Amino acid sequence: AVNLRAIGCNVESAPVELREKLAFDASKLAHALTELPARYGAEAVVLGTCNRVEVYLARPNEQAPVHRALVAEFLSEVHGVPPEAILGKLYERGDAEAVDHLFRVAAGLDSVVVGESQIAGQVKDAFEAAQKAQATGPLLNALFPAATRVSKRVRTETKIADGHVSVSSAAVDFVREVFDTFT
Repeated sequence: AVNLRAIGCNVESAPVELREKLAFDASKLAHALTELPARYGAEAVVLGTCNRVEVYLARPNEQAPVHRALVAEFLSEVHGVPPEAILGKLYERGDAEAVDHLFRVAAGLDSVVVGESQIAGQVKDAFEAAQKAQATGPLLNALFPAATRVSKRVRTETKIADGHVSVSSAAVDFVREVFDTFT
């Protein structure tokens, strides 16, 4: 048994200024994928998209789960943002809720533009980066490919990706509706 947590912030929980400060560049991501497993004895995946920063952590059940206060402290260290500015903006999903959350994210159901297709690729990329860094283990190695399968199934069996597939395509269509020309 495990303790699974999805802890992060998105467009609904945190302002863009904070999300930008918490974004992981390549070196900070490499550090996080080494440090999170070492510090917390947990499998780890860090997911960053244009509208979210999330940390997925899994630990054996006999160990207490890693809660959002610890993740806020970690994010504070990595990004130089005071933990009190982060903690109140983080959400935490545990166990089955974390699984449901990841599936919704990967399928584009928890997006600014519902059905946004880029997020499925970002979820896959985040998992592959964590695997490459040897930050994953049995749970996350099962969970993230399952999320990819769910995403593909949702796109195949529904019309969720019809129409706008990104925030930028929705913005372009809106500009076309309002103005006669782009100039």
